[in-house]
Amino acid sequence: MVRATGRKTNPPTEPRRRLVGRRRDFWATPTIEELAREQGIKPLTREKLEEAAAFWPDDLDPDDFLAIIREERRRGRDESA
Repeated sequence: MVRATGRKTNPPTEPRRRLVGRRRDFWATPTIEELAREQGIKPLTREKLEEAAAFWPDDLDPDDFLAIIREERRRGRDESA
């Protein structure tokens, strides 16, 4: 890595998990669990999953839904060109 000084420096080779204030050290390698905890992410509960599933219409195949989304995005790109 070359910094503004023009001298070559190498990134640290050992994982660093140190927080600097509320920001993480650039070279830190947090685990998924650490990131989730720091960001306040909670596990998905069965109730939340069932709530989301209840929202999905029974007659709409997820693959058809994705095909519709892709087609709309393609159309949007074609119209903007």
